[in-house]
Amino acid sequence: MSHSVTQKLRGRWATAVGLIFFQVLGLAIPLLVLPLLSRALGTGGFGQLMLAQAVVLLAVLWVDAAFNVQSQREASADIAQEKKLPQALLDNLIVRIGAALLAIAFLLCLPLFLHSLSYSLLLASCPLLVGTLIFPQWWLLATGRGLLMGVATVLGRIGSALLVWLYVDSAADTVVAALAISVGSLLSGLILIPVWLGSLIRARSSLSWTHWHGYARTIRPTLLSAFFASACAQLPIVALGTWAGAIQTGLFSAADRLTRAGAHVLTLVEQSLLTQWLQPIATNKERLNKMRSTILVYLSAGLILGVCVAWFLAPWIIHFLYSDSFLLAVDILRVLLVWLFLQAMRRAVVSAYWIVEHEIKAQAKIQWLETFLYLSLLVLGALFIDRFPTMSWGLWMAFSLCLIEVILLSAFRFASNWTKQINTI
Repeated sequence: MSHSVTQKLRGRWATAVGLIFFQVLGLAIPLLVLPLLSRALGTGGFGQLMLAQAVVLLAVLWVDAAFNVQSQREASADIAQEKKLPQALLDNLIVRIGAALLAIAFLLCLPLFLHSLSYSLLLASCPLLVGTLIFPQWWLLATGRGLLMGVATVLGRIGSALLVWLYVDSAADTVVAALAISVGSLLSGLILIPVWLGSLIRARSSLSWTHWHGYARTIRPTLLSAFFASACAQLPIVALGTWAGAIQTGLFSAADRLTRAGAHVLTLVEQSLLTQWLQPIATNKERLNKMRSTILVYLSAGLILGVCVAWFLAPWIIHFLYSDSFLLAVDILRVLLVWLFLQAMRRAVVSAYWIVEHEIKAQAKIQWLETFLYLSLLVLGALFIDRFPTMSWGLWMAFSLCLIEVILLSAFRFASNWTKQINTI
């Protein structure tokens, strides 16, 4: 192996490790704020806050989820072909602004139908949407600015944590808590504006302001499927907020927030490894198969170890991060740890095989299946959940999420075999 190749590999590892470090730190800060929030707001207030955050996250996903993969691929292709034009960034920004306008209209109308949702909490959570719009995570990763993204994320989270520490003291501060949590995302986005805006200004004479039409046509097949598949993460909280009230929503959210944080870190690890390792060797099938097998083996081993440790520490984790009033969330957390393992492995194998090999239609089918399963869960819950004791509704939701992941993993295996058979004809 030549010296230049060795240097490139070391650089990729350094970038990936640095990115993971800052993202873990960025997620650790909000977790350290949880004791302040849970003790100040109580189970009910915490549940109301999490419901508002889940609803705004639906809007965030609408302006973010469907665009990341395709935009990152286009930006990476520009770099590989030594193009300096940030055309993919401009296309993405224009289309996402249009999507954000639809999202705002959705947020304004939703409290008319979801009466348990507070308008004041909803508006206080909206900076999260603006922050996401001005935070082009995919572009930063594709252009090698992952470490800068991590620093901005950490600084925003620190600012958010300081606001919570200074101004959230009791259940009467629920709106202030929602604003403090959401402002962190906005601060991170504001820090990065000079980076991506400067890139657009420098290339303004060469950019096409109509090229976004082609970009919109490219992402159209996966727009709704990617949104619904990502939005499914928020639907259980919204459903519990509608059916079971603030206390059950608070208990489930306490466990769900921890496992979703773990899922977010694992997604960033997956994106970093795929970007740095698999995409450059996608044309070499032998190296590609060996590399992704290695990644999946190490990932599964690390996940099993982490889940087992967290399982035994679950009572201590809930007591330390929340309080004894949240101890009913321990069993929910343990079930959701199993879900975390299943979900992480499912996303990893889909990314390692279908995204790297550009099987977008197959990916969209799995996303639609995920959406169908979650919607079926909500329909069945609405019909039969009142037959279960109220105290077990959060636990019932956690078991249902595990079942959905098992079905999705089975569907991936079936669809992969079907795809191979088609390709051999």
